[in-house]
Amino acid sequence: MTVYADQIAKNGLQGLDLVTDDAMIHLAIRLSAIPYNTGRQVRMRWLPEMNGHWMLYGLQPARYIAVWQRMFTIFRRYAPNVILVWSPNYDLPFGDESYWPGAEYVDWVGTSVYWKGFGVNAFVSKDYSANSISSVYLNFAQKYNKPFVISEASGAWEIGPGRSPITGETFTRVTNQVDQATFQQSFWAGIISPDIFAAFPLLRAAYLFEVAKQEEFWSDFRIANDTSVLTSFKELIRIADAGGWMTWANTSTFVAPSAPQPIPESVSLAPSTNEWPTALPTGIKIPKVTAAKSSASSSFALVALLRQEQQQGIVLSLFFALLSILV
Repeated sequence: MTVYADQIAKNGLQGLDLVTDDAMIHLAIRLSAIPYNTGRQVRMRWLPEMNGHWMLYGLQPARYIAVWQRMFTIFRRYAPNVILVWSPNYDLPFGDESYWPGAEYVDWVGTSVYWKGFGVNAFVSKDYSANSISSVYLNFAQKYNKPFVISEASGAWEIGPGRSPITGETFTRVTNQVDQATFQQSFWAGIISPDIFAAFPLLRAAYLFEVAKQEEFWSDFRIANDTSVLTSFKELIRIADAGGWMTWANTSTFVAPSAPQPIPESVSLAPSTNEWPTALPTGIKIPKVTAAKSSASSSFALVALLRQEQQQGIVLSLFFALLSILV
């Protein structure tokens, strides 16, 4: 799950101004029930790509760290079972720790990686993703021994007209050097690969950005919307499966425990001007569902963005696990 604070309220507040203790507490209580009710692990990517100018909360390192540490403290009290993922955009320079809240405040490290041709749909070299993620991986995941996730990824199959933000050139149409299936397969071959798993042993998950939207061009990131694209993607999965890298979620029924586990007494809270609620806040409803539970205890998971919903000024991006790959 991804949480954004990238909205502007009617009263003019925006970005980090909207991130209150009350909103974080409500969210923590809501998310803490999911593992108990479904058996599924929850990973929350909190305010990602904070080093990007396109985020309203971006480019504010000191304030970002303060908000992150406050969020982490709240979640440790109200949702100690939720994994918290710190995830800058891939272009954070190596050695730049200005957004790093500290190893004690991070569970997993992630980063986003995309391919955009800006007017040309071309074959993506297999080392593109490895080169893109290596800085964040080495500087944070490897340095602090944290599990690593490619928290957003896909290639943008572009349809014109559009304009390159790099050169300023305007295109009436996009040049297709390859077809869409070959294009997407070339991008994902740089992630769903035994070579990548070996080179990045802390890599545990990758998230497909299964969305089409207008950006510099009309950009189709999806793999499941076109039969030929999906077929080429499935071939990568088949090869990985045949190599013994994959395991699939089982169909056993998960039985929810009667009560959540107690919050550790060792958890302490930072000073706050807010009152800490001792019960579920009014109006928060947590569904109880039965779901399949994955059999993989340590795995590489491939997941797809399904939908978004808004709650108290923050946007939640919900993901669904499609499969797991043993590492």
